[in-house]
Amino acid sequence: MKPRSQCFCLSYDKIRTLAPDEVKKKLKFGLLSKYWNSIQDTLISAKYKSFYKDIGPSLLDLQNIRYVNGKNFGEVCIIGDVSLNKDRWNKYKPHEFVLKNFCYSCGDLKVKKVALKAQIVALKKLIEKYFPDSRGKSFSEIKKAVLKTEVKNARFNLSKNVICFQFRAVLVPGMLKKTFTPLSYNITKSSKNSFLKQSFFLDLKKYNVGDFLPQYGEYLVIQQGSEGKGISTLNEAGTTATFKVPKGENFKLDIYFYHNISLNFGFLNKIIYPFKFRYDNYVNDVFQIILQKKENSPLKAIFQMNTNIANLDSFYLARNFNEYKFVKQNNNFKIFSNGSYVATFFTSGKRLKNIVVRLNRGDILYKIKYKVLVHKKRHKK
Repeated sequence: MKPRSQCFCLSYDKIRTLAPDEVKKKLKFGLLSKYWNSIQDTLISAKYKSFYKDIGPSLLDLQNIRYVNGKNFGEVCIIGDVSLNKDRWNKYKPHEFVLKNFCYSCGDLKVKKVALKAQIVALKKLIEKYFPDSRGKSFSEIKKAVLKTEVKNARFNLSKNVICFQFRAVLVPGMLKKTFTPLSYNITKSSKNSFLKQSFFLDLKKYNVGDFLPQYGEYLVIQQGSEGKGISTLNEAGTTATFKVPKGENFKLDIYFYHNISLNFGFLNKIIYPFKFRYDNYVNDVFQIILQKKENSPLKAIFQMNTNIANLDSFYLARNFNEYKFVKQNNNFKIFSNGSYVATFFTSGKRLKNIVVRLNRGDILYKIKYKVLVHKKRHKK
């Protein structure tokens, strides 16, 4: 069979708890299983389908792999060329073998046990004849390779206490190997873009205004804001929204956030804690903004993350949303606000796993765009 381009997708619910390597493995097996199910009717009898359920996908070749985002929220897809491996199929396809005239001495066996015992001995004899390398295998090992057995023209000689018959067996030769293990996938000629796109994008298009979002936290609801759909809270005391992202040591993150803040707070400071970053090594980077607004003076802010502090003399609260950009490279954590660089903070966090957003009543979260930065190795000339 010539290679055919195939596509297989997994929804966010099926991959959200898996590591990237596990997602890749699941996508590959799903694609191969899908293709095997589409061609098995042309290769095997319907009664053998359960036997080939596990080994069938391993008889295929997968080439030119590409990973892409699906149409639905959080969906990941694999695209590749799939074909049947002829050499492997020849070893694992059903083969018929026959003993034309097999006789078995019944001895003192009772009649009701003769038929079963005779067939067991016939099967072992057939294996010795056609597969001498498998001689000495136990009956339980041999059975794993057997799809079907059949007895024809049975004749019983009472005087000699012997039964003779023609014995036919349908076997899978590859299963008679001394140590059979599931076949590994033969993946070759991967495309240059054959890495899983490690990104997260908050897509709210499929939701309607008023829909609740329990997958991210309590009291979260879709609201129509000036810039479209966003996430807000119905809770007067506010709440948090937690977003699980593909784990990454280095990453780039964009957040569009509308702050519903009254600036009538006199000479006092107003502190907000919009974002928190949780890492694999139990480090939490807490990002806070300390607003300072004196009467008849411009709005100032202090950006603080843990013990790191940066003053911002020209901070403003946008009418539609404020744009925050975070870029982490090793221990350097760069922060940008509304397109301007603010500061580089130090972090000891390793492999980001969760983004936590604090929503006060009236705040709107419009967008989260996250991407793992993959280090590209330079090839020596």
